[in-house]
Amino acid sequence: MANIYSIGKSALLSANYAISVTGHNIANASTPGYNRQVILQSGKNGQQFGFGFVGSGVQLDDIRRVYDEFLGKQFLDTQSESSRLDTYYNQIAKINNKLADDTAGVSPALQQFFSAVQEIASTPTSAATREAMLSDADILAGRYNNLAKQLTEQRDLANAQIIHSVELINTYGQEIAKLNDQIARAQIAITDPAPNDLLDQRDYLISQLSQEIGVRTVVNGNSLDVYIGNGQPLVINNQAFAMYAEYSAKDPQQVEIGYINNGMKVQIPEKLLTGGNIKGYMDYRNEQIDPVLNQLGLIAINLAADFNKQHKLGMDLNGEMGEDFFSFNTVASVGNQAGTGSVKGTIDLDHVKDLVASNYEIQALAGGKYKITRQSDGTVFQDGSTLPDGTVWNGQMPVPVPIDGIKFEATGLNVGETLVLKPLNEIAASLDVLISDPNKIAAASPVRTGSGPNAISGTDNLGTGKISLGEVKGPGFATSGTLTFDKTAGTFTTDSNVWYYPPDGSAPTLYMAGATNVPYQEGATYNFGDFDFSITGDPETGDTFFIEPNTGGTGDNRNMLALAALQDAKTMLNGTASYQGAYSQLVNRVGAKTRELEVMSTSTGNLLNSIYEEQQSQSGVNGDEEAINLMRYQQNYNAASKVIQTANEMFDAILAIF
Repeated sequence: MANIYSIGKSALLSANYAISVTGHNIANASTPGYNRQVILQSGKNGQQFGFGFVGSGVQLDDIRRVYDEFLGKQFLDTQSESSRLDTYYNQIAKINNKLADDTAGVSPALQQFFSAVQEIASTPTSAATREAMLSDADILAGRYNNLAKQLTEQRDLANAQIIHSVELINTYGQEIAKLNDQIARAQIAITDPAPNDLLDQRDYLISQLSQEIGVRTVVNGNSLDVYIGNGQPLVINNQAFAMYAEYSAKDPQQVEIGYINNGMKVQIPEKLLTGGNIKGYMDYRNEQIDPVLNQLGLIAINLAADFNKQHKLGMDLNGEMGEDFFSFNTVASVGNQAGTGSVKGTIDLDHVKDLVASNYEIQALAGGKYKITRQSDGTVFQDGSTLPDGTVWNGQMPVPVPIDGIKFEATGLNVGETLVLKPLNEIAASLDVLISDPNKIAAASPVRTGSGPNAISGTDNLGTGKISLGEVKGPGFATSGTLTFDKTAGTFTTDSNVWYYPPDGSAPTLYMAGATNVPYQEGATYNFGDFDFSITGDPETGDTFFIEPNTGGTGDNRNMLALAALQDAKTMLNGTASYQGAYSQLVNRVGAKTRELEVMSTSTGNLLNSIYEEQQSQSGVNGDEEAINLMRYQQNYNAASKVIQTANEMFDAILAIF
């Protein structure tokens, strides 16, 4: 009789605990990170009687959470990468939209500006077209300024988000360490029952952590140690190691991260970090913001420098030579945190075409020497390196060192100290229009050409020879000069120094003033100083051709035509692209990367959802399944109660006999 009571009691307790576990599952169906729990039970060993073994009921073995460690690790890794890609994509999509936007991008403003230049070339004295050109120039400069400002704000935001992520990581690390301690106290021996809910909480925190940074976990007894980067510990047993985020000593525009070990800060190289929001923001900042700012700066300075150079070769409505049309920063500098040293880069306007869209790392070496690294491709210039101008550098900086169109200077750096210089980073933000008076737009050429009179007859030239309008090619142009033709010899006599450029492109020849043997050939170019012209037709002996100051030439448009021609001139990217072409390449590059990240982000997101669904199919709470379990365990409970009731009735019957 006692055996029946014992069997009924064990069945009743088993059903009771099963109902409790099922109710716990139902209650936590919406709890983040919760894994459903199941009750494990087995039959008790039976007691042997002569006729066989009689069972003694059921025993509870364990309450276990349904959790697949392989799926859990796969989910963490995929979630880290998904977070990185989502962050990177969401950020780059913003600048992609701005670069290609008709209302904010540079391309339409550039087209509009050069259209205004063309309008002045058509009507060089029109006050209205000159006002319109200045207005369009302001719009163009404003577009560059606005894009640069937004990119700078994006960089600041990325740095702020990195700092915020580090704060979250430290919080998660401390909570995981606390849970490790609680789990260790609850499960003193590895064979003790596992505190399932604490394990769920710890796994959920690690899942949240993996959204911020890529992590690796290692089982350490009852604890779970967490590592980041190349094995830097974040949590070991119940101890959390704090991370830090601070602006870099070598680049004050960049936030770097690291961990604190025995009170010492140890930087983690960015290349060792994998996954998470932190990596997404770092990749976006390093691979997009700085390169885009540099490329914008490169386009802006080429446009401004070329336009300034040509504008200064023209003459304005006041009869004065043109001035600089645009202004921009030509000097970039950065100092060390101690305030004892700095590096400076000055753009050489005579070598703007040598500029490279890159930042430069300057490191002080022993013996007063330096190493300069072009970050875009890793090219290193140091003691013994041949510089782009062909000279061999001894690694020292007693004078500015010319590299890539920039004159580098460094002072006061300690040995081993490194600073990052960004010569083009601020160019687009600094672009401005200097001219506000429309009369100062230099549309005319300061020199004009003419022909006659015939040196012999004193009348107009006798032949059919014609001199071209000519073009000023540089600041050293002559303002006067005459060629007198001798048909018998087929040559000119010159009263000024003149260069003769054969039509076949062979080497030019300089003829000094008074020379009588200057060749005449159609298609040849003649040059007085920096003024080019040509002569065609059939001149007669004594015919003269001259250049002279363009006094009163207010209707002249030659310099404006030269300025308009800059729009399509292939002056960018080693002579392969125009300003608009270079900008289009920038837009296309960012657009292609945006599309690539969109596809990868979507693909990884789909994979993450697939893993999550598989995980939930095993570990998640299914309401229908739990409802069925509840009914089943309730039936078991009622049946166990019936066993005990039957035992009572049997006991009463036995008592009645006596």
